[in-house]
Amino acid sequence: MSASEALNRAGLKKLSPFGKDSLSILSSNAYSAALASMTIEDAKNALEISKLVFALSLEALNGNIAPFSKEAANLRPFPDFVEVAKDLRETLKDSYLFDENSERALQDPLSYRDASYFFATFKNSLDTLSGLMKIQLNTSDDNPGISLEKSPETDKFQETKLFTKGGAVVPTSNFEPLIWVAEFEKASIVLAHNSKASALRTIKLSNDSFTHLTRFLGTDKTVHAFGAMQKPFVSLAGENEFLANPASLDYTPVAGEIEDVATNAPYVVQKFQKQLDNYYQILGMELMHVAQAIDLRLQKDKNLKLSKKTKRLYEKYREIVKFVDVDSPYTDDFRNSAKFLKNYKGE
Repeated sequence: MSASEALNRAGLKKLSPFGKDSLSILSSNAYSAALASMTIEDAKNALEISKLVFALSLEALNGNIAPFSKEAANLRPFPDFVEVAKDLRETLKDSYLFDENSERALQDPLSYRDASYFFATFKNSLDTLSGLMKIQLNTSDDNPGISLEKSPETDKFQETKLFTKGGAVVPTSNFEPLIWVAEFEKASIVLAHNSKASALRTIKLSNDSFTHLTRFLGTDKTVHAFGAMQKPFVSLAGENEFLANPASLDYTPVAGEIEDVATNAPYVVQKFQKQLDNYYQILGMELMHVAQAIDLRLQKDKNLKLSKKTKRLYEKYREIVKFVDVDSPYTDDFRNSAKFLKNYKGE
């Protein structure tokens, strides 16, 4: 909507710029900070969804829950790792995974066994970003800045000269966003790791030597089943790996070489958002495999017990994307799976 309409709806009067107000508004990181704030919220949702998809994926694999036990976590108690392991245990509460099963492996592939570390690293990065953005959003990056301090810390000339009646006019470098832009660069790497882990888990679900189900999760009516659909999510994981390359270092001095450093903050955030969009697609394809594997397990054992939370995810997903009984194009299923995960609300 237009700015005038937004102000009217919010009951706000239009600002009449005074002094250097216009410079303060326009010469700032407001655009980048706004993008960053929205992207962080999207990423938090992606993290919660990915933990839930993983829990159902572990049930689809008939995986070993031991690496997520309290005993395992307490042996190396990184705080976020301990918290994520607890989340996974609670998500899988009362699942058949806690029961004896002769087909269950002692040690699963690392993309499954190490999942709590991948999610914990993602959580740590997002928590750090959230804390940094709270400071960014609730303070000024204006230069010069206006301080309401009443007196200088010392009587040195360089400090006293800043003060006037009621405060100080201070030259700053507070327009520099590197402290949180660099954290976004780190988050890009972390997200690429999570993307690749999801892709590798999905490949394992098509491998009958890991699942003891049919190859490529097919039926007696399929030829290719899920075999050919490995290419899309592997390609997206590869793109996310490429997007994890740093962009903040790619700049050239301008303004008479006074402005000789930069961060490319908008692009750094935009490429992270692109990774998130890809990640939802990758998770959606993992969920397609997961639900297919669960269906095949239910055909073998109609009393198979999923946890309350994973069962709800599975049932809600099956309202959108159906069991694959015969070979068919999957384009709409891919699209609908990602959309489902973006909008899914757990209990």
